[in-house]
Amino acid sequence: MDTVDFYRGAAVLLLLRAPGCKGLQATQEGFLVNGAVYFELKHCTSGKSRWTFNVSTRDLERMVHYSQETHRVFLGLVCGGDGVCTLPLGDILSVAGPQGGWVATARPYGRSYAVVGRAGHLARKVPRSDWPRLLLEEKNGGCVDE
Repeated sequence: MDTVDFYRGAAVLLLLRAPGCKGLQATQEGFLVNGAVYFELKHCTSGKSRWTFNVSTRDLERMVHYSQETHRVFLGLVCGGDGVCTLPLGDILSVAGPQGGWVATARPYGRSYAVVGRAGHLARKVPRSDWPRLLLEEKNGGCVDE
C-alpha cells in the first residue's frame, strides 16, 4: 500500500462509518456518495500545520462537470494525520482560482482550518467536523466564522 491509499483510505473510512452514508461509488478520480455528492481527495503527509496542495485545471474541470450533473461537489484536503479540511466547489474556485493553483491549510491546536490559495483566502474558518458531515447533509453549510 502506498501513502496515497493510506491517507485517502482513512478519510473514506471516516465517511463510511458516518450515519447517513448509504452508498459509496468510486469514479475514475473521486467518489459519489449516496448518488448525489461527488468528492475528490488530495493529501499532504506533513505532520505539522500548514499543508499545501495543488488543484489543477483538470481537477477543476472535472469537479465543475460533476456539479453540472446536479451533484454537490467537495474537495477533501487530507492534512497529514490531523484531519480533513472540507471545501465545497465554490470555495475551491475562490481560493485556487478558475485555472487552479496551490491551496494551503493551517490549523492551530483546537481551532478550525484557515484556507489560503493562489487566488485568495477564505474569510471564514473550516471546522474539522465538516468531514464527513457536509457530504451527508442536504445543504452545503458548515463553515463558521472564527
